[in-house]
Amino acid sequence: RIPKPPVQSCLFHVRPFRKVLTRDHTFAAIVAGAMPFVIYYSLLLVVCKKFLEDVCHVAPSTTDLLLSGMVLLSAAMNFFSGTLSYLLGNRRKPCIYFMTGSCVAAGIVLIWGTLSGAPGWLAAGAFIVFAVAAGFQTVGISLVRELAPRSLVGTATSAMEFFSYLLVAVMVSLTGFLLEWFGGNGIVRTGEKVLYPLKSYVGVFSVMLVFFLLALWLSFLPRETKGRPCTDEV
Repeated sequence: RIPKPPVQSCLFHVRPFRKVLTRDHTFAAIVAGAMPFVIYYSLLLVVCKKFLEDVCHVAPSTTDLLLSGMVLLSAAMNFFSGTLSYLLGNRRKPCIYFMTGSCVAAGIVLIWGTLSGAPGWLAAGAFIVFAVAAGFQTVGISLVRELAPRSLVGTATSAMEFFSYLLVAVMVSLTGFLLEWFGGNGIVRTGEKVLYPLKSYVGVFSVMLVFFLLALWLSFLPRETKGRPCTDEV
């Protein structure tokens, strides 16, 4: 039985966060575990509805139903991903590989479909894959907790949560900027409606793919914990 961690002597200090982020590839695990959720949430807020309606010509009612289903599916995967990790012998890395690798594959399909004029169901399928992958963040949190020393488990968890939502805030603003920047003179504004050219969406999806590739590469760096918490002291 692991004893209770010692009580911190101060309310807040940056030193524990620095120790967590510089130890045993924990920062790589945080980025790999957070990135699919960050990009899925950013696309859900900024791109998905507009892209499906303006480019794929999906009916608004169908788009709303799809987006609601994506949210519910991602939430459900938070439970299923933990069960899957348990069935794999409490192994975390296969789930992380699936989470990041499926996003890379879906990102490539999304870019190809946009350039080739593929039907809307292909783009919808790619967005659904992003939603499924985002639900595996639970396993990413478990990996980060198990990589951290027992006295810094809470610090490691809060660092991943803070990093995730900080990146969401940055990524949402970046997505809007990229739509405008890649669109250039091709953007059509009619009253309150703004129509972005295909190159705007291709540019956004390409940048997102780079982040997915980064997450996939980082997912290979942390060690496999097999559900066993770290018992080392700081």
